[in-house]
Amino acid sequence: MLCGECCRTGYEVEIEREDIKKWMKLEKLELLENIIIRPESISTKKRNNIKLREGVLLKKNKKTYSNSYKKVKNLIKFILKTHLYFGKNCLRKNITTIIPNLDYDPLLVPKTFKNMLKGLDHGLKYIIKNDIYGKCPFLKLNLCSINQIKPINCKLFPYTKEGILRNDYPFLAICCGLKKKKINRR
Repeated sequence: MLCGECCRTGYEVEIEREDIKKWMKLEKLELLENIIIRPESISTKKRNNIKLREGVLLKKNKKTYSNSYKKVKNLIKFILKTHLYFGKNCLRKNITTIIPNLDYDPLLVPKTFKNMLKGLDHGLKYIIKNDIYGKCPFLKLNLCSINQIKPINCKLFPYTKEGILRNDYPFLAICCGLKKKKINRR
């Protein structure tokens, strides 16, 4: 439909491995400043075997959780070494992360595309960082400024990777084309 509504309303675009490899090959380093770790991928809720309290990781049970504890410690070390911290994300809703002293909604930007690929191997997810109004930083004059190299998930929207048309929230709320299809089905 090319209305750009998905680019203006806070749609979170997850970055895929193929996107990173393509950008790396084209040396599009300027894209990095607009990519962040999705806080949910480093949330304490996702890591329910480890809890964070006042910036200190605690083990529930040494035998059962020592392996997980080491993995989380290594992940924290990796993130702090390979990402830049740019404060708190004002668009988030208090997602507590595993990173001590940066526990709520941190904006963590990868330093390189290689770091992003390693981050994916560690289980991290990356998204395009929208501005304070939820607008994609690549939307210029209602057109995609990176159209030729935009992420796979942007190209597919409003379809899934499997080619299925989305008809769930938040996609119905974002996509004017989906709203029209739903009204026409009735």
